[in-house]
Amino acid sequence: MASSKCPSCGNYTFELKENEPRNSNYKMFFIQCTSCGSVISATDYYSAGVLLKEQEEKINRIENALNVLISLNESLLRK
Repeated sequence: MASSKCPSCGNYTFELKENEPRNSNYKMFFIQCTSCGSVISATDYYSAGVLLKEQEEKINRIENALNVLISLNESLLRK
């Protein structure tokens, strides 16, 4: 199997570095060479999947609370 190689220095090891580029509103992760620091790739700091899952959980809690309120309201109207 082929190994990834730094195009600048030929090194075979890489690291993930957190960075907030100037004039950016968001942090990024840079995949860079451990030897020369050349950036090979960049990826989002926040995982879209994780953020969506958190939003889904919040929406579910709101929906459950709303259902409880609707049920209580219906009970009060029957009295």
